[in-house]
Amino acid sequence: TEEDASRAGLFLIGYSGAIITHSMVFIFNQSFYAMGKTKIPLLAGSICLISNPLLCKLFISQGLGLLSLTIAYTLTSCIQLAVLIIIYEKDKRVALHNMLPFFIKAAVCTLVMSAVLLLLHKLIAQSGGKIDQLIRIAIKGASCVVVYFVCAIALKMPQATEWINKYKAKLLRKSH
Repeated sequence: TEEDASRAGLFLIGYSGAIITHSMVFIFNQSFYAMGKTKIPLLAGSICLISNPLLCKLFISQGLGLLSLTIAYTLTSCIQLAVLIIIYEKDKRVALHNMLPFFIKAAVCTLVMSAVLLLLHKLIAQSGGKIDQLIRIAIKGASCVVVYFVCAIALKMPQATEWINKYKAKLLRKSH
């Protein structure tokens, strides 16, 4: 039904943050494995396994219902990533020099983008045929990309301008 599709979309929004953090967790885990420090990913994963049901229970008790699952999952993924970054930074040989400001700026951009997505989800009607829905999703997705990069440029993230310049160069090459 239309209501089920809308609910599924809301759950996917809740899980979307975890896609980014779990990708980073995977990379950090691989680096720890390569250094022979296999207990660190185990520790971070254990913290995640313990905190997830606790956060779930907390959010359910606050009346968030099924959305509690997605929020708890995303937050525990952030906790796991934070644990891995903190431990990784303690090893001066492999520390991510000056990466903390990047992570903070990227998190701000992601939060702003997520807020805009939730606002668009509320403002743009969900009714209509499948083609109409697909167009609405495309508009939301394109809007989120633009918002993320505008936010990144406002926060003076060189990675964003570098990516934009590379994309522009590819477009110009294809148009000639």
